[in-house]
Amino acid sequence: MGVGSIGATLDKYEDSATFVSTNAGVDWKMISTDAHKYEFGDQGSILVVVNDEERVSDLRYSTNMGQSWQVLSLHQLEAFH
Repeated sequence: MGVGSIGATLDKYEDSATFVSTNAGVDWKMISTDAHKYEFGDQGSILVVVNDEERVSDLRYSTNMGQSWQVLSLHQLEAFH
């Protein structure tokens, strides 16, 4: 995963998008038009992203290498405490 832009030059971070690659960076798929912080869990079997440009109220996660994404509200996490 990475944050960047498409084109001859790298755009400002605020103008960048979030991408995922499943083949060591040969090909990239845009998963969001905004910059996101990301993390890999369980040796890469779960991907988690949160928006890095606005207040965070939910996170998105994928269990199939970024092919589809589910949304988890951070308010739902409070129920686990």
